Amino acid sequence: PGHEITAAGTHGFQQVQNGFRSAYGALWKAIDAKAISPQVDDVLKMGKDAAQARMGKDAAADIGKMLDNVKTDLALARTGDHAAEHLSRIDDILRDAASKASRDGEVVAADIYSEVRKVYRNSLHDKVSATLSDLDSRYRKFAVLQRAASTKGAVESKGVFSPSDLVGALRVADKSAGKR
Repeated sequence: PGHEITAAGTHGFQQVQNGFRSAYGALWKAIDAKAISPQVDDVLKMGKDAAQARMGKDAAADIGKMLDNVKTDLALARTGDHAAEHLSRIDDILRDAASKASRDGEVVAADIYSEVRKVYRNSLHDKVSATLSDLDSRYRKFAVLQRAASTKGAVESKGVFSPSDLVGALRVADKSAGKR
């Protein structure tokens, strides 16, 4: 996004990856953390309450700890010290926790993390929120190509992949029911 790619194969993929890293970094730096809605704090508490009401004691405690970490990062971001790092970490924590919970079949936990992340992102300025969504969409498409380029045949040919490598990567990325 916004960077010129001058290499092919593995080096080109690295340039694209660096471009995404730079775009996300610039976006997080542009956010005024003090302007993030207090609604996010309320949703963190509601997430903990929902976990306690709907899950076992240990699972609820784990979610509570994770959401407490998010709350700490949010408070640190609002002080202005390394705000971009804290804001980015919040997004990463929530995304990774939702993804892991989903993979592990922990539907309630995945829903809680996803909802908190959605409210967090929606509490950002509309333009920032929209830009994050756009970057995420572009990154998902790039990730399919990156997966295709990481197959054995593509690695042996320095990142050049075949149509069958691409089809395989698309199948892995397809989350819909009944895929072949």
